[in-house]
Amino acid sequence: MTLTIEELCGWIPDPVEVKKVLSQYPENDVDSAAPHLMKSDNAWDGKSDAPLWLSAIRVTGSNLEAHKQTIGDCVSHGHGGALDLLQCVQIDMGKFAGEFILGRDECYTEALYGAMREGKNMGNSDGAVGIWAVETLKRGGYVRRKGRKYNGQDAKLWGNRGTPPEIKAEGTDFRLEQYIIVKTVEEATNLLFNGYPITLCSNQGFTMKRDENGICEASGSWAHCMYCAGFIMINGKRIFIIVQSWGANVPSGPTIKNMPNCSFGCREEVLARMLRANDSYALTSIPGFPAQALNTRI
Repeated sequence: MTLTIEELCGWIPDPVEVKKVLSQYPENDVDSAAPHLMKSDNAWDGKSDAPLWLSAIRVTGSNLEAHKQTIGDCVSHGHGGALDLLQCVQIDMGKFAGEFILGRDECYTEALYGAMREGKNMGNSDGAVGIWAVETLKRGGYVRRKGRKYNGQDAKLWGNRGTPPEIKAEGTDFRLEQYIIVKTVEEATNLLFNGYPITLCSNQGFTMKRDENGICEASGSWAHCMYCAGFIMINGKRIFIIVQSWGANVPSGPTIKNMPNCSFGCREEVLARMLRANDSYALTSIPGFPAQALNTRI
């Protein structure tokens, strides 16, 4: 049975859970962990694009492969995809001595999904809170795909019973060292401008066809998780590029500036609404979110 878009939306809004987990960390937001990125020397210059996806093209030869979820495990796809992009950015910048091979090195989202739901008493229902994913990744819950094709039934099974110990034991040499909650468009802009992908959990829906600039308009409600891979400037406005997990060429319509074919442009004011759900996070493999110059050239 093929699920509808609404049935694939598996984000669970839980502000109490988010607050509880964040309270464990003294540096859990931009003001405390990355205020330097908001200062003029490191902040966005007001005119440049921040196309993080170009790092994936330089490192792998193409954009990252489109995820296509078959159950409501979008939270693992959104966070796993952002982690994959983070690795490419860090390799591209010379911050991580390694390589990223498509089909081998992506986050094994089924394993992440099972690990993030362990001990949550979710039963047979799908879904997760966004902060469960980043907290699981920070604890070391990242396993590479190693050629294993996505299997929604494994995600379903492991989401109910937990990820098998032998899978979790595989580990990896790349870690999510820190995450911080992102609450405003200006915070998102400066984090992306410095090369840090952002996961997005919200109830905001969109149209399913991109316009001539690759933009989808706000429409309807999705309890969904995706991730932001940067932004481009169109007519003096920031258009944020959001990557979804419903397969290649979804939404339909044209793309520009080498953006992934599984992504779409989102207007500034719409992103602002999404961030107000308070379950979106910037990721880094280097503690402290150091300022760094993003390579914007092909």
